[in-house]
Amino acid sequence: MLHIILLILKIIGIVLLLILGLLLLALICILFVPVRYKGKGQWYDEKHGKIIVSWLLHIISIHITYDNGETDVKYKLFGIKFNPWNKNKKKKVKNKKIQQEKQQEKQADTFKEPEDDTPRTITLTEPKKDTGKKEVTVQEPITYKKKKWKSPFEFIRKIRFKIRAFCDKLKKINERKNNFLAFLREEDTKIAWKVGKEELIKLIKYILPTKLELYMKFGFEDPSNTGKLLGIIYMFYGFTKKFQIYPDFENVVFEGETTFKGRIRVIRLLVVFLKLWRNEPIKNTIERAKQI
Repeated sequence: MLHIILLILKIIGIVLLLILGLLLLALICILFVPVRYKGKGQWYDEKHGKIIVSWLLHIISIHITYDNGETDVKYKLFGIKFNPWNKNKKKKVKNKKIQQEKQQEKQADTFKEPEDDTPRTITLTEPKKDTGKKEVTVQEPITYKKKKWKSPFEFIRKIRFKIRAFCDKLKKINERKNNFLAFLREEDTKIAWKVGKEELIKLIKYILPTKLELYMKFGFEDPSNTGKLLGIIYMFYGFTKKFQIYPDFENVVFEGETTFKGRIRVIRLLVVFLKLWRNEPIKNTIERAKQI
């Protein structure tokens, strides 16, 4: 009997260890296996594009295509297409059909004529004879309500009250403005802003494609906007041979083509979040901002 109990406990322990191992493996995959994305597109007279997002050797993937204003999204699991939103769409279609059928039935009922086989009788009434007596109508006297005239002192009191309320609002706005300016001048706020900006720039650079080939010709009505976009592009990627960028400061134009690849690991996002969360100046800044 004891041998059987020990065997059952052994089997239960093995099953629990397998479950824990699978959970640990899933957690490691989520944290360290990157989500990869790649795409290509071109925009001339016609616009086409395609983006593929995949995870864990394409076990799960999303395919997004764009063709002249029309988008199509496909979900794949082990290469088999599926749509997690199909059930909701079917329910909505069924509900719409049921509502349309009910409305049609109501309209049909309203247009039905009542079927009544009973004979209809018509009664004729003779006009009343004139008796020669005249009817006298008595009008009730109309009474007008007198308007109550308010004293000028009450009118002046209301104006004074409104002016005081307006002045109080201005004082509150001025206090909030002063508190906000003092908040911006604090040392913790400056440190938090500096750390947050640095981490955000690093995160954007990490999320952006690691491989990018680009041909683009662009120009706006305002030449300064053309220069700003050019500066933003080179700020993140610098000057490379794979970039063929032609700014046009005289004409309005936007055309080109591109191919790109990139990856995102959840562990990297988690590390950035923990850095910001454990930073004391950022904590103090958040608490101070709640008090404003």
